[in-house]
Amino acid sequence: MIDTLLLSCRVLERGVEDALLAACIRRSALRGSSAIVGEFIPTAKNGRVADFFPSRGFVADGTGLFRRALAGSESVVFPGHLRAVSVDGEKVL
Repeated sequence: MIDTLLLSCRVLERGVEDALLAACIRRSALRGSSAIVGEFIPTAKNGRVADFFPSRGFVADGTGLFRRALAGSESVVFPGHLRAVSVDGEKVL
């Protein structure tokens, strides 16, 4: 479950959000999870990212949660202009 993913608008569309998501997906797959779930809570300031999960292969369940199966997660693309991401102190990408 992606509990909280907060990013400054200054980093959006620079690949940081996709690098973090790719790391979460790969790490979850390594831990044996079959799916990853994200939640979008609409506010007055986050409309710009309302399509974040759907545009990255997540499917809405009608409750504000978005689910993506991890089968095939090895195909998740890590932005080439970024070097690495660590999760829980371990390099994932």
